[in-house]
Amino acid sequence: MGTSVDDSAIYFVLYGARRFIALGPLPNATNCAEENVNISGLAERIKTANAVPRRPGCLRCRVTILMTPQ
Repeated sequence: MGTSVDDSAIYFVLYGARRFIALGPLPNATNCAEENVNISGLAERIKTANAVPRRPGCLRCRVTILMTPQ
């Protein structure tokens, strides 16, 4: 799911999601999102990554974040 400051990711994890991967196109927003996740204490369940589309309307990304089952 897209990220801004990761309020959606935090919400979904607090209300039932076991794990969440948040992708954002803006490095500053992604850094802010990561900081918010760390402050919330949910870093084990939420992973953030910067992802920039190569052309309008297309986002190809390779998720290499390993999340262990809980």
